[in-house]
Amino acid sequence: MAMEKRGEDKILLRAKTAAGSDKSQLSAEYFDDYNQLKALSQSQQLLLVEKDKRIISLENMVDTALKQPKFYTQGDTNMSDISGINIEGSSNVSGIAGKNSIANLGTISGNVSIALNQLPDATDAEKPGIKELLSQLQDAIIQSTYLSEEDKAEALEQVNSLAEAGKNPQESTKQKTAKTAITMLKGIFTGLPAIASLVEAGNKLLPAIAKLFGLG
Repeated sequence: MAMEKRGEDKILLRAKTAAGSDKSQLSAEYFDDYNQLKALSQSQQLLLVEKDKRIISLENMVDTALKQPKFYTQGDTNMSDISGINIEGSSNVSGIAGKNSIANLGTISGNVSIALNQLPDATDAEKPGIKELLSQLQDAIIQSTYLSEEDKAEALEQVNSLAEAGKNPQESTKQKTAKTAITMLKGIFTGLPAIASLVEAGNKLLPAIAKLFGLG
């Protein structure tokens, strides 16, 4: 076999064949193999190009994330705070829409206080109204040592619903809201020790609140 270069990117191959060989068939088989190898080479080149693109894309993503003001590294643990979602390590996720959120507990309590301030004061000091009863319930929930922070947040959400419904306590849709909130609160309080002050407060306040909504 002899090889001769023709131009910048062409070569000429000369090969001896056995006597009686079908040169047309050999030529066809050669070009069939050649085209297959050429196609394989092009595919490999495309894969390499695509790989390089993905590597560059990943590098850009990591670089962008590292430049974010809320991203930092502490020891061997990566931590971030994005859109109210706190991630520490790989197992603690909180701060979603104010539900079951330790971080938002103070915010929820503040919202309850705002809603309660919009309710009218009781006309008879001897007969507390919705505003006074819900204020007592709010305090009992916050001060409870038996409820988890997540349960406190959920309970305060229900108190907030009662406060909103308390603006129109005789309206049927508000009464349904109140009934649901009271049921939820009873479920949260279930299982607390009998000596828990919140149990006593719930047993006293929830029936009185239900009565003011016409549910008692």
